[in-house]
Amino acid sequence: MKIKLNKGFTLIEMIVVFGIIGVIVVSLMGSIKPLEQLNKGKDTQRLSDLAQIKTALDIYYNDQSKYPPSLTFGAEWKVNSTIYMKKVPKDPNGSSSYVYYIDELNPQWAVIFAKLSKPTNSCALTSLPNNCLPDNYNSNWLCVLLGDVDCTIIKSKSLP
Repeated sequence: MKIKLNKGFTLIEMIVVFGIIGVIVVSLMGSIKPLEQLNKGKDTQRLSDLAQIKTALDIYYNDQSKYPPSLTFGAEWKVNSTIYMKKVPKDPNGSSSYVYYIDELNPQWAVIFAKLSKPTNSCALTSLPNNCLPDNYNSNWLCVLLGDVDCTIIKSKSLP
């Protein structure tokens, strides 16, 4: 007499197990919202990047008594033998960079902009008189001010 042992699962059992796993995964994805979490992470990176750039700009200002005429995002920032940043950060999306404005004639102030994924109202320019905002500004833009900005110059600029 031979005893037959069943080894493995039937097709029906496999379909039921995968169905249950699918329902669990879909319900978890709905509750943790991965795209929203990814955007939060990128916004946190933008905040960190702007803080690092601000620090490097302050050091440059202390050395040169003015702000640099431009920044090349994604490249080393070096003047003579002084390295201000090994790599000036770029926007985490890679497709767009941060925006840097100064007064070319009198570089005693600077503004750096970064576009966040959600409205933030975190730009000190909004609290200045005379609507001191560039064209295309909306509440998704974050800005960092260095020095006393000239609103007439800022208002003549346009954000991408």
